[in-house]
Formats: sequence, C-alpha cells, structure tokens
Amino acid sequence: MSKTEKKNKELEITFLNGVWMWFKLQKEIQSDKATSQTYVHLAEIYLNYYMYRLSFYHALKAIKLDKSNPDAYYYAGFGKYYLKNNVPVAKKYFRKAVELGMKRVYIPLEMLAIIAIQEEDFEKSFDYKKQVLSINEENSVFYFMCTYIYIQSFMLKESLEYFFKGIKYSILERKLPLIGIFFIICFFIQNFTANYFYKNYCRAYYLLYSGESKEEGEKLFLEIAEKHKKYKECCYNSLLDYYYEKDDYKKCIDIANKILIKDKYWKAYEYKKLSYMTLGQEDKVIEVIKIMQNNNIQTEDEDYNIQLGKIYLAKENFSKALNYFNKQIISSPSSHPFLYKGMCLERLSDYENAIKAYNTSLDYEKSDLAYYRIANLYYLEKDYQKALECINNGLLLNKDSYNYNLKGDILTAMLRIKEANICYKKAENLG
Repeated sequence: MSKTEKKNKELEITFLNGVWMWFKLQKEIQSDKATSQTYVHLAEIYLNYYMYRLSFYHALKAIKLDKSNPDAYYYAGFGKYYLKNNVPVAKKYFRKAVELGMKRVYIPLEMLAIIAIQEEDFEKSFDYKKQVLSINEENSVFYFMCTYIYIQSFMLKESLEYFFKGIKYSILERKLPLIGIFFIICFFIQNFTANYFYKNYCRAYYLLYSGESKEEGEKLFLEIAEKHKKYKECCYNSLLDYYYEKDDYKKCIDIANKILIKDKYWKAYEYKKLSYMTLGQEDKVIEVIKIMQNNNIQTEDEDYNIQLGKIYLAKENFSKALNYFNKQIISSPSSHPFLYKGMCLERLSDYENAIKAYNTSLDYEKSDLAYYRIANLYYLEKDYQKALECINNGLLLNKDSYNYNLKGDILTAMLRIKEANICYKKAENLG
C-alpha cells in the first residue's frame, strides 16, 4: 500500500469521527501542509454535519489548489445542490467529477440521475442509472446503490442479489452501515406491499424510458389501463406524451389507435390530430375532427367548426373555412369565429366586410390582434388616421414589436418620420 493510499485510508471520515478528524485537518492547515485533499476532507466533514455553505467553501478551496481533483468537484456539487437547491450549477460540478474520473464515479452519476428526475428528463435519468449498473466494482457502497436503483424499478430479484453482495462486502470491509441497510429494508417492505398498479406502473416506466424494451413497456401500460380503470388516463397519457415529446409522431398515432380500439379517449384523438398536423397531413386532421364531432367526443380544445375552419384557412381554402366560421357564428357567436371570418374575408380581398367582422369580434372581446388587422387594412387603403387610431388601441392592450412596427409604417406614410423612428426603435428593443 502506497503512502497516499495509507493517508486516504486513515482519513476515512464518518459522522461519528468527524470532530476528531476536523482537529487533525486544521493542524495540517496551520502547519502549511494542507493539500487539495485536506480541503476535500473538510468539505466532507461539513457535508456530514449538514453545513452546506462551509462544505461548498472548502470544496472551492480544494479546486483552487488542484483543478484536476474530481472529489473537490463532487463536494462542490453537493454544496450547490443543497444551497438554495442550485441544481444547474450542481449539475456542472457533478459532470466535472465524472469527466475527471472520480474513483467512485457511480456516486456523482446517481446524483445526476436524481437531478434528471427532478427536471422530468426520465430518459436521461435512466441513462445515468444504466451507466452506474454497467460499472464493475466490488465494494459495499456500489452494491447498495445498485440495490436502490433496482428497487425503484420494482426489480426484486436483481435488488436482492445486490443487497446480499452489499452485506457481504460490508462485513469484509469491517463496516456495517446499519442506517443505510435499515432504509433499504424499508424499501423492500414497500416493494412487497405496493399495490399492483404502482408496481407495474413503475416497471412500465422503466421499460419505456430506459429503452430496455419499449414494446413490453407499451404492452404493460395498456394492460394496467384495462385492469385499473381509474388509472387508465394516467397510463394512456404516459404513452402518448412519451412518443409525442420524442417527435415520433407515427408511433404516437399508432398508440392512439391502439387506445381508441378499446376506449374512445378524447386525448388519444387530440394527440392523433396534433401528430397529423405536425406531419403536414391536414386531410387526416379533418377526418379525426369529424369523427370526434360525429361521436360527440368531449374536448378541451376549441369548437369543432372553428378547428375545421382554421385547417381550411391554413390550406388556403377560404370559402370552405368561411363556411365553418359562419356555422359557428350561427350556433354560438363569440369573438373568435368573427376574428377568423375577418381573416378569410381579408384573404379574399373583401376589406370592407373583413373590417366589419373584426369590429364585431371586438364587441365580444377586446383583442390587439383584431385592432392590428383593422389598422393594417386601413393602412393598405391609405386611410392613415383611422389606421393610427386602431393601432394605438392595440398598443394599449399589447406593446409588442408587431404593433410598434405597423405604427412606424403608418407614421412614415403620414410623413411623421421622427415619431416613426421612435416606434421602430421600440420594436427593435422588443425583438
């Protein structure tokens, strides 16, 4: 055993021997023998006693003395993590500890996995956990950490295997972390007593987000939804969200279709509609909306006539779009159908009726968009005074760059150049 290894073994710090170690390390500092590792050990002591600010301060001192010391970055990460929960900075320190090849690299990796879960980046979290499980190291800390990871995913066989290895190596190392073992046993009890839904939901999540077997994860989510009706929406949403957020729109449509075979769930229709829209298949979107309309599927989105009208408006089929907006006006008049009707008429160059539709929209609800559209039409017709009045009304509701740019154009046409430049400057500052 080398001198350095002996010294590190001597400085194995626990909660109980922390005070004695603190005096020993202070002597090193007073005698000018302090190294980066001296401050790392002090950071560890302060961390053990929940003195996070002091722990972070000493970790920074360790980094200053040796920028290649991975342990220093690790403790700096912990300090920042607990100080006002400064997660983004903590993440950088933990990554640096991993990058520099910290001896027990699985500890910062597990911290990064925890942070990823807090940020709802489950895939990244599973990636870090997979890195931990791929490490081949024989010590109790590593085995207990693997136990904890497998317990979280309700993988009982694997968790027990690593738990017994952890006990075995604790005895060989002549230390038995009773508190840690107690908590793991509590997790085992929770594992045994957890209901069918929770066990299988966690397992399905693991299979899907870890990438171990997406098909098995999908199948398990759908099985849970069938057996536990009160949790079905939770399971459906987990599947639909996953593929939509992954930009796998075809798979999202496939999952929606599987759900709709058994259950006319409104969100499955919504995801199907959104996926087709993103893929640029407007005709398919229209089909989905019409099916929802015919089956009277409840939705949180706009009325069906408005949805159909907006799609035909995007397809530049203005007469058909106008037909749907008029249907909505007859059945349930409000600000939105009149606003969209104005857009259709504007595109058909019927400016007079477009302005009337926009004004009717404003009777129901004040909107800077309606004022902007009216102001723009008056500007095109060279009625600059009315255009200026409208854009000023719009700016009272929303001082954004579009409104200031149009006001600048109107004032330029009125030869009020100085005022126009002020508007353009405001628009530029707003981005």
